[in-house]
Amino acid sequence: VSPVPPVVGVGAVAQPLLRLLAVMLGWSLTLSVSTYGLFAPFALGYGQSQLSATFSAGAACTILVQIALFPRLVAALGEHL
Repeated sequence: VSPVPPVVGVGAVAQPLLRLLAVMLGWSLTLSVSTYGLFAPFALGYGQSQLSATFSAGAACTILVQIALFPRLVAALGEHL
């Protein structure tokens, strides 16, 4: 395995921006999931089983993407885009 080359040019600016974007998206996703969990029973009339099924479906989609889609994207674009 060869070492990762140092970041130069556009990558020097892109890496910190992409990291900031990842933190912002992760934070907003966490807030939206927690807000959904708090207000879905009242706004949509969901019971515990419907709320649990929704979260389980979301988790299943996440696992499917990690298993099926992500490896193909890495293979097509490369590990160190």
